[in-house]
Amino acid sequence: MTGKVLLWRCPVCGSVHYSDWTLSMHIAGMAITYGDSHKEWALSREPDLHIPSEYGDNIIVAKRIRPLVQAEVRPRRPSETPYLSDLSDSDLVLNLAKGYTFLAQAELLLHSFILKRLKDAYGNELWWTQGVPRSLCG
Repeated sequence: MTGKVLLWRCPVCGSVHYSDWTLSMHIAGMAITYGDSHKEWALSREPDLHIPSEYGDNIIVAKRIRPLVQAEVRPRRPSETPYLSDLSDSDLVLNLAKGYTFLAQAELLLHSFILKRLKDAYGNELWWTQGVPRSLCG
């Protein structure tokens, strides 16, 4: 990658993102999903921020977090990023964390999508007993 592309590193876990928006979405998703240090980071800067309990509202949270990210995080050029063979063990762990974050977010989106479809089809009370075949329940 060359040119004007910049990398944004999460101030909490160090994962790397290609825009301030994707970093804001990452922080919002992690705050909602795990309620960990990402949530603490956001609330320490925006005490009135409402962190919902369901993942589907991450865009609202990300919109509120984005100005904080833009004010505090300084992106860097990809040329400053070493090749994989040059990375330290801690940098390799951070890159693995980035991959895990992506997979965790994809899993949560898929879970929310399936749950919503089951509840739409069978209702809030019967979605599990009517919508999930017994053969899948062990």
